[in-house]
Amino acid sequence: MRIMLRDKGIVGWQHVESVPFTEEAELQKLLAEDPTVIPVDDIEDGAPTFKLAIREVGLPGSGSTDILLFNEEGGIGLIECKLDANPEIKRKVIGQILEYAAYLWNMKYEELDSLVGNKIDGSLAEVMGAKMGSASWNEEVFRGGIEDTLKNGTFHLIIAVDSVNDELRRIINYLNECGNASFTFHALELETFRKGTVEMLVPHIFGKVPQGRQPTAARRLWTEEEFLKQAERDAPHLLATMQDLLAWSRSAADDVFWGRGSQNASFTFHYKQDGKTISVYTVYANGRVVLNYEYLIRQIGESRLGKFDQRLRQKEPFRRLPEKLSGFKSLDIEDLQRAGAESVAWLKSTVEELKLRG
Repeated sequence: MRIMLRDKGIVGWQHVESVPFTEEAELQKLLAEDPTVIPVDDIEDGAPTFKLAIREVGLPGSGSTDILLFNEEGGIGLIECKLDANPEIKRKVIGQILEYAAYLWNMKYEELDSLVGNKIDGSLAEVMGAKMGSASWNEEVFRGGIEDTLKNGTFHLIIAVDSVNDELRRIINYLNECGNASFTFHALELETFRKGTVEMLVPHIFGKVPQGRQPTAARRLWTEEEFLKQAERDAPHLLATMQDLLAWSRSAADDVFWGRGSQNASFTFHYKQDGKTISVYTVYANGRVVLNYEYLIRQIGESRLGKFDQRLRQKEPFRRLPEKLSGFKSLDIEDLQRAGAESVAWLKSTVEELKLRG
């Protein structure tokens, strides 16, 4: 590719020098430093930009990925970097990246968090939150998206190269257009140019996802109507209690957040304090309520969470919850109903006290 550059104050065009990659590590470093250069709109319409890239994540029994990518909604990309001169660019790299995806498929969030924790300073959610900034960051959306992506295998598999050859292009087009897989396959061609101290990067994606096969579209924002419809279908004997919790949450919370997920509708009770959004509990349409201790311990601290936990445990069925002040404590709404109306009232009053004490 021939590129010319002109300064408006200077007569004449100047040739911009092509700067070829000499090592695959250069490709990897460039993408890891700033994954936003990947043109995700050329992969899938409306897909969020990848914001976090982690190099050399080891997968047990499989080796290490060159780069793992994450976007704000919990989408995951895998990148393998190859130069055109490398004979593995044609076939071996295809099997390699599929093997890595297979090891990630059905992995638990906690296991992935532990794997990447060896490469970053903090948990996956903390590092992603720092990238996004508090104003636009929602950890629940991110975590739920990661869990769905791992479960469904809806990964973006990307082979980053300095030049796409015909064989690789043919394989990628075949997999995307003739297959019916949840994952998508792409080649990312990167060309760099330099003129003096000015550097230029030309990224080009091969293998756009065909219309009608958008793998991440299964995750959408649920609505109250959809929640109640699913609750009536999946747990009709619990519907009245879920309606009661929803109505109370609307009156007592600063925000009722409707969840994102591919299968199970949910809403979460939030209140705001000191510029932070505090996530207390989530109600799922299949008949569960989950206390979000994993978020609370970071948002309000161990001391306040401990007092909340001690008060909650004064009544059944909360006495049977795991004692550790971490994780997500799930309770069947059927157990709440069995314990009587006072158990739901106790949950409400305990949450109100937490909110009022700030």
